[in-house]
Amino acid sequence: MATIKDYFKQAQLSQAAYAQNLLPNMAGANDTNYVAALEQGGMSSIQAIAFANTYTVIDQYTDPDSGFSGTLFRNTETGEYTFALRGTQPSEFVDDIIFADFLGIVVEGWAQEQIAEMNAYFERLITPVSQGGNVKWDVYKIIRLLCGDQCLANPA
Repeated sequence: MATIKDYFKQAQLSQAAYAQNLLPNMAGANDTNYVAALEQGGMSSIQAIAFANTYTVIDQYTDPDSGFSGTLFRNTETGEYTFALRGTQPSEFVDDIIFADFLGIVVEGWAQEQIAEMNAYFERLITPVSQGGNVKWDVYKIIRLLCGDQCLANPA
């Protein structure tokens, strides 16, 4: 059963997904660009420093056309991966509010372009670099995190 501490951790990861221009291997409070990006994403200074000391950026992708944005974080204490997605960006009125939220979700029931971009990004995350992807870490840990052991036991 989830605890308030679990919910707090998830809320922090969700907030961190709003930080822009995160680069692979950003980590620690000494990485001033990382802390500044987290602050610009909505965290307080103390919160950003604590988060930076706990999570390393594995990768971030933002699609300029659909507005989709996802970030893969790794907890430096537990090794746990979290794939965090950014929600609606009010500053991206046309892409996020008009196309994704209103025309996509309200009218069609889903944000098709953002879902397609999320799927393409996930495929790049689990594809080895030698094959044109981003994988430089333990793919199986990421797959287990995102969809559980059943994905490995019963590939589609």
